[in-house]
Amino acid sequence: MERRDAYLWLKSISGISTKTIEKIKDEIGNVENLMDFSDKEIYTLKNINLNIKENIVKYKSNSYLEKIKEILYRRNVKYICIDDNKYPYDLKNIYNPPLLIFYKGNLDILNNNLNLAMVGSRKPTRYGISCAKNISKQLSDLGINIISGLAIGIDSYSHMGCINGKGNTIAVLGSSVDNPLPKQNINLANKIIEDGGLVLSEYNVDSAVIPSNFSSRNRIIS
Repeated sequence: MERRDAYLWLKSISGISTKTIEKIKDEIGNVENLMDFSDKEIYTLKNINLNIKENIVKYKSNSYLEKIKEILYRRNVKYICIDDNKYPYDLKNIYNPPLLIFYKGNLDILNNNLNLAMVGSRKPTRYGISCAKNISKQLSDLGINIISGLAIGIDSYSHMGCINGKGNTIAVLGSSVDNPLPKQNINLANKIIEDGGLVLSEYNVDSAVIPSNFSSRNRIIS
């Protein structure tokens, strides 16, 4: 099993966080070997909640993992893990970097180009809208990619301005990439991908969308 698949499997199990996976790695070394553990070996893991151990045992099968991968394939969603060569270098150095990134579009632009984040008010003034569109287009014409959050307001206009220029834009979501929010910006998300840009998220398809997702994704945008 590849490590990214091990992360995909574990992150799909209720109660398992990045911190839980780190605890498992500290104890057994290669987390990709966990599925080969016997039920008894899993129950002897230290510092892991009993309910989590029970869930690991319950979903410890290749068929379960393959179902998850099939859903991603059908929805045209790709994924990488923090140990993959294509994982964005700068992202590894942020606080609590995501173990997995789910994406649609061109991932290479994160590592191969100069990127700049632009975010702002969801209720901008006309002047703010004009500035966001013009500045992002000018930066885009210089080959600078614009990163934002696809939110209504300045985020949206920053993406639009970049699309009108020569660069590419990157949308970091607080929802899954097959469920871009807000719904008003689904067409914009599709346009970003069609233009050679990237839509990414740390949340798997069908993940629950909660308010804290949107503040959490800001660490990725930055």
